[in-house]
Amino acid sequence: SISSQGSLQQPQATQETNEFIKRLKDEKFRDIHGGAAWTLIHDYEDHKHVDEVLNTLQRYMEALAKYEQGDGSSLKQLGGIKQLKDQLAMWLEDNEQAIRAFAATMLGISGDQAYSPLLAKLLVRKEQNADDRIYDRGRAALALGLLQAKEYGKDLVTMLSSANEYDRAGAVQGLGWMGDKENAKAVAQVLKDKDERIREAAKRSLEMLGARDLIKDMK
Repeated sequence: SISSQGSLQQPQATQETNEFIKRLKDEKFRDIHGGAAWTLIHDYEDHKHVDEVLNTLQRYMEALAKYEQGDGSSLKQLGGIKQLKDQLAMWLEDNEQAIRAFAATMLGISGDQAYSPLLAKLLVRKEQNADDRIYDRGRAALALGLLQAKEYGKDLVTMLSSANEYDRAGAVQGLGWMGDKENAKAVAQVLKDKDERIREAAKRSLEMLGARDLIKDMK
């Protein structure tokens, strides 16, 4: 019957919401979340549009805070956590790169692998102009790592040889979070990168992959 089906769905929605809140508050994602939020607030072209996005996010965050205090009515009115994730997925196609990058990061933090194929679409986005500073591909690579979407490991390995430092940084971090040790040798190659931050990210990723021995081998 419909009513019994409704009661079956309820615990799943609650579980999804609790999982989202738990990951959002997780210390290990704090810097990633902070970096994405900083970009959203500082690196935009259309101020009004970003304000609309921030207002939408604020409504969800306020609703989540009420939910934690035992009042789920605001979140329910907004369509629940599923609606928030779907909204983030829509923002992956936004014209504003800061919004695409933020949405990708948040979907990675959400832990919901259902959005992996949409994130993977961002990996192949092309520059419109030769001097475009593209960083949303790197954020999508990192997000796929946070989701441990190992089926995209090869795509991230390919990105390690990109001329774009944001691609390399996102891919090397993503491979660390992905936790697939078979990619460790590819990550170790990035220890020779000309960018010091990327070399450091490669070290951290190798530690996450339990492949510290490769750091010594590259010296």
